[in-house]
Amino acid sequence: MICKNCGKEIPDEAKFCKFCGEATSENETSANNNVVAQNSNETVKVIFQRKKKMMGWAIPMRIDINGNRVASLKNGESYEIDLAPGKYKVVIDTVGEVNPTELEFTPENNKVYITLVMKMGLVTGRGVIESIVKE
Repeated sequence: MICKNCGKEIPDEAKFCKFCGEATSENETSANNNVVAQNSNETVKVIFQRKKKMMGWAIPMRIDINGNRVASLKNGESYEIDLAPGKYKVVIDTVGEVNPTELEFTPENNKVYITLVMKMGLVTGRGVIESIVKE
């Protein structure tokens, strides 16, 4: 199969592209079904926004929620997901640099905006949560 993100050939049974880390469409769908709220009346819309920056622009930022890969963001991209209220382990993964955070979403918040940025070191970078805004 061909990766929909980088266009390189990957094995048909691959869950993620070994070149860019993008989830295959089959894996992304099953992972999202594991964390997406079942009842749309009791959801919190969570919007992950990757801030556009010159430093680290080429490094993908992968987002895992409770151990399931839900998105891979490039520079300036965003991703929306509906979650049931509760506590979630959110991991921002950038080329081996993992930044786990526990976040709680409550029914009082209709939308939660999470801004992500790349913090660059001498050789590598890591994705971090810059801000969380709840509406």
